[in-house]
Amino acid sequence: GVAPSEFKGRIAPGIGSDFWVPLRMYPHLAPNQMGNGNLMILGRLAPGVTADQARARLDAVAARYNEERPEIRNQLALGAVTLDEIILHPNFDGFLLAVTVLLFVAVGLVLLVACVNLAGFLLSRATERRKEMAVRVAMGANRGDLVRQLLVESLVLAAVGGALGLLSGQVVLGSLLRLELPLDLPIQLEAGLNGRLLLFTGGATVAAAVLFGLTPALDATRTPVAATLRDEAGTGGRKKRGVRGVLVAGQMALSTVLLVVAALFLRSLQHATRLDVGFDTGSAAVVTVEAGASDLTPEERSRFAEELLQEVRSQPGVVVAGITTRLPLDLGVTNTGFDIPGVEPPPDRDAHLLEFAYVTNGYLETMGIDVMEGRGIQDSDRADGQRVVVVTRAMAERYWPGESAVGRTLFRSNDPVNGYLVVGVAEDSKIWSLTEAPRPTCTWPRRRAPASAPTTWWPG
Repeated sequence: GVAPSEFKGRIAPGIGSDFWVPLRMYPHLAPNQMGNGNLMILGRLAPGVTADQARARLDAVAARYNEERPEIRNQLALGAVTLDEIILHPNFDGFLLAVTVLLFVAVGLVLLVACVNLAGFLLSRATERRKEMAVRVAMGANRGDLVRQLLVESLVLAAVGGALGLLSGQVVLGSLLRLELPLDLPIQLEAGLNGRLLLFTGGATVAAAVLFGLTPALDATRTPVAATLRDEAGTGGRKKRGVRGVLVAGQMALSTVLLVVAALFLRSLQHATRLDVGFDTGSAAVVTVEAGASDLTPEERSRFAEELLQEVRSQPGVVVAGITTRLPLDLGVTNTGFDIPGVEPPPDRDAHLLEFAYVTNGYLETMGIDVMEGRGIQDSDRADGQRVVVVTRAMAERYWPGESAVGRTLFRSNDPVNGYLVVGVAEDSKIWSLTEAPRPTCTWPRRRAPASAPTTWWPG
């Protein structure tokens, strides 16, 4: 079938899709993926059924499922949101909303500073036009006519500024949308001028013109006619100087707030660049090979990965190289359940959920991750040999505090017979984000990995 060209999907706006296939084709189209148990179901409510009623029925389904399986600690929970409640994705909307509000406040403060600055100029201009206003009043103009004239002038000035803002915003937005982000995702954001944006811009323009143009207009029409015509009014009284002082003080206060916020942002950015991520971020290169999408057998893929690694290591200038199925700070989550003898899992889980990756010999050295105790992954760790694993310091301190982790045994939840012997403890590194606490992680020999795409990392 052929879908309409304007249909981009409703689950994740901004993520483009070229085609849709049956769910069972996932292992064939993405053989390099180790599996993803997360599903998002899109349903249409029947006539007369509300979203709250649908949530209540889902809660009943989850409760019945949990009652039928009391031995499972992982309690099932089903949630539902309407498409109108989704901004980009339910898992990220909270963060996006917070960032959007922060940016909106910052932009609003900049706009407020500009408006206060302009109001000060209009107030000074009103002082220079006091004789013009006095002549108009002497010729029969009333105060309402003068206020309307000055407000119209402010509206024209604000309209020009709003139009220039829309034009420059459109140019900048077009440049941003043409940027190619370093993400392996087909980002297709549809951002541009629309009715709501024009309405908001027009409303903000009119509000700024009325709010910050009304005070200078009223001040210009309060000039005493006779004294002004005789050039006796001076340059302004105490009240006028008080208004100017308030505007100047407000502008200084808002500017100080913006400077402090900008300094805090720069300080946070500087702190992030100096943050210890747990691995060497120096001269290196990353290459992703989609070997899983080929027609090679698992044995041929494994041999291809070893040959590729040897070829890379033989290149001039390459100091050390290694292969991993997941790089630190990469998108996505790779974890599985473990049973640790002598350590009970959390109350709400059947097993310990730990991050893991399959690596080759040389990967830890390439990443600059030190082995604190024992050894790292070696070429002698064959698929038909002893099952070994290297854990991080956070994992060793959490599950074997005050004791040596080397020599301990782990069991995958789906295989309670064949254990993995802990042969080494490596330093911690950031896995998901720069701000996270050290996360327990396991590292297995690459030869025990399923048919997945190897990622090579080597110094340049």
